[in-house]
Amino acid sequence: MKHTDGHTTGFIFNNGTIPVYGVKVYAVIYGKDGKFLDVGKSIETITKMEPREKLAFSMYPDPALASKVSYYSCFDIGADPTQTVVVNRDSSKYNFTYLSTGYVTDAKFDNFQQTLSLTARNPFPNTAFVNFMFPQEAQGQKFSVASNGVPIDFLQSKDPDGNWHVAFNLPPKSTSYVSIAGFEQHPSLPVGNYRNYFFIIIPVAAAVVSVIIWKKKTD
Repeated sequence: MKHTDGHTTGFIFNNGTIPVYGVKVYAVIYGKDGKFLDVGKSIETITKMEPREKLAFSMYPDPALASKVSYYSCFDIGADPTQTVVVNRDSSKYNFTYLSTGYVTDAKFDNFQQTLSLTARNPFPNTAFVNFMFPQEAQGQKFSVASNGVPIDFLQSKDPDGNWHVAFNLPPKSTSYVSIAGFEQHPSLPVGNYRNYFFIIIPVAAAVVSVIIWKKKTD
């Protein structure tokens, strides 16, 4: 609930089966025009929450921004940060996961360029990170990453399960339009070789037909 002085109050509920410790509620604070203003944090010290326990929290914005606050987008920083994304790729579903202290939205796969584009946001005043995990398509895959049209430094590695990891930093209070390349082209019929394929297919079909005719004549 947002109050007239710009601060907000609410409740946090432990719906798990085990106690949780050191709980803090964070929020991205937006202005009346829907634009990012600030990041807030609950002022209460919650050292422990028992299963099914419900506790109140409150959060105050920077006094200089209080009159501009429209709403808070709250989240628990202790929640599992692993996210799964599904995009359309070559008329099928392509799944990948990521870990981030920021946000990833608007993911799309370009089948012509074989690139993944997305928006990565870091509303916090400190540097954040994002670590993408892609299923392996080839042993020697080499990825590249561009942010806002400019190539950036990143780390590429492979985990024991064979997934590729592509990780990079997100600057403080930033919105980055990211493009990731290095995905494998799915196998398809080579352009210009249709005649050769037809020459292979037709004789095989003719052989099958001739066998059937020959059998019928000998019955």
